[in-house]
Amino acid sequence: KIGLGTWKSPTAGVTAEAVKAAIRAGYRMIDTANDYGNEAEIGKAIKELIDAGEITRGELFIQSKLWNSNHRADLAWIDLNKTLEDLQVDYIDCFLIHW
Repeated sequence: KIGLGTWKSPTAGVTAEAVKAAIRAGYRMIDTANDYGNEAEIGKAIKELIDAGEITRGELFIQSKLWNSNHRADLAWIDLNKTLEDLQVDYIDCFLIHW
């Protein structure tokens, strides 16, 4: 599978368009992190393609990361739930501890 990394991807529509283009080109893995500040835009793009019937959630492998400052159990849940909300998905496939 080919993956798209989203670190330092700008917001204001650029990242959403890049995600849509990547998925349409055959990419099936999206790598992101809450701390990158662009998960809401990534989620918007994924939702748009799912709603249009271009892809299903099950065809994607979505990986996010628990930021270094949020390793405490109570903060980890907050971080994960924010990621799910921003990405507009019910689950992610991998939640890495960053750093």
